[in-house]
Amino acid sequence: MKRLEIKNIVKTFPGVRALDNVSLDLHAGEVLGLLGENGAGKSTLAKILMGIYSPDSGELRVNGEPVAFGNPRDAKTCGITMIHQELSLMENMSVMENILLGSEPTTKLGTVDFSAEYVRAQEVLDLLGGGIDPAAKAGDLGVGAQQKVEIARALSQNSQVFLMDEATSSLSSQEIDRLFELIEDLKKNGASIIYITHRLDEVFRICDRMVVLRNGKLVGDVKPAEVEMNDVVAMIAGKTVKELSPHRFNPNTEPILAVKGLATKGQTGRKLEQIDFELRPGEILGVTGLLGAGKTELCRALWGIEPLESGEIYIDGARININSPQTAIKHGLACVPEDRHTHGIIPNMDVVRNITLPKLEDVCAMNHLVKQQQEVSIARHWIDKFRIAASSYRQLIKNLSGGNQQKVILSRWLQTEPRVFMIDEPTRGIDVGAKEEIRKLIQQFAEEGMAVIIFSCEVDEILALANNILVLYKGTIMDRYTCDEADKEKILASAMGVKQTRGVA
Repeated sequence: MKRLEIKNIVKTFPGVRALDNVSLDLHAGEVLGLLGENGAGKSTLAKILMGIYSPDSGELRVNGEPVAFGNPRDAKTCGITMIHQELSLMENMSVMENILLGSEPTTKLGTVDFSAEYVRAQEVLDLLGGGIDPAAKAGDLGVGAQQKVEIARALSQNSQVFLMDEATSSLSSQEIDRLFELIEDLKKNGASIIYITHRLDEVFRICDRMVVLRNGKLVGDVKPAEVEMNDVVAMIAGKTVKELSPHRFNPNTEPILAVKGLATKGQTGRKLEQIDFELRPGEILGVTGLLGAGKTELCRALWGIEPLESGEIYIDGARININSPQTAIKHGLACVPEDRHTHGIIPNMDVVRNITLPKLEDVCAMNHLVKQQQEVSIARHWIDKFRIAASSYRQLIKNLSGGNQQKVILSRWLQTEPRVFMIDEPTRGIDVGAKEEIRKLIQQFAEEGMAVIIFSCEVDEILALANNILVLYKGTIMDRYTCDEADKEKILASAMGVKQTRGVA
């Protein structure tokens, strides 16, 4: 049975044909992978299915009946729900209020029945493995827990078609396994899923079929069993993406950064204990672990955000005190945060101003007015250097693709001429082609003598870039590897608490 039919859909924006005569079907009990680079048309198609956009031409059918969505409520009425990549929770409301927003159980007096709401929310959360208090404030949860609440909210609506946009981007491997078990249960009950992701390993694991969009056109409709992963990459990018391997650096140089016995108070996340490592010029250090292992907390501690309980940090052999990002910058550190949209970009500012933020004093005249010509000149240098795709220097950064937003943030911090560059989840939510570009840039930074720390849950990314690897487990270093001795199996075992080796990092 065809649950959803998309026939000859066309959608045009000024100067851009976002969807060009796209047709595809979704069957009952099917998981369909929707793939493509940022800007390929995936989000536009999803927004049409959710009633946010109306197509210029073409037809939609649900269960064989033609439909026209004027708004998201129309799509919801037809049983279509979307789990967004960008979190959209009401942070000042409880978890249960977020999950059942708009469908709250009520008492005979018409007021919200909070007891029933708690029980219903708990039932839905239990489908995802539990671990979250329905009464907790949504804003107090970590990113991974908030993602689970987003998924729980969609599940509570008893939909027939689920659009999942990078649903696993903030989940641990165990939580991903639980989500995939849930997807299998949904399939058995006849639900259909459109699975939008950049993670090809997940597509080959969970999807029955995959379609590929490129430049608004459908360029592939295949089954995972019929193709190799490299074939799909070529379809997505229009070219074959070459695998990277760690570059070589001189391990005999004196360390730029040394960390000894670092421990945190655990006020804002996982408590860290006994973190020790050294970092040399031209070295890329990879820090990985499952969600909650402490990698982001370590990044925040080195950036002066997470308070230290004990430990010592040295730059060029001299002990320093980092108690804020400002002091970190003064000592030659720079940081690209994990959450690009909340802590990285300034969404309603243009590309120029997002790039030149650290140089604000330099581009201001005596009367504190910005010297716009100088500001644009600085921004132009980085836009050209990193080939940032923007329609103009004054385009709002929120309208750029994820890969181009990440390039802007990298440009911003490179202006401070850092000696140690920390990058948390460098390619999260970025398409295949942009991932290759960002990873090559990271290698370029190291080749030019910068010391780089990448904090990433993607083991393949760590293996492709890092000279030395730290695997965290419950806030401490479980194992250390060199790039020559590491492999995916060893790293995953360490991340799950199975000690493997005592190599040197």
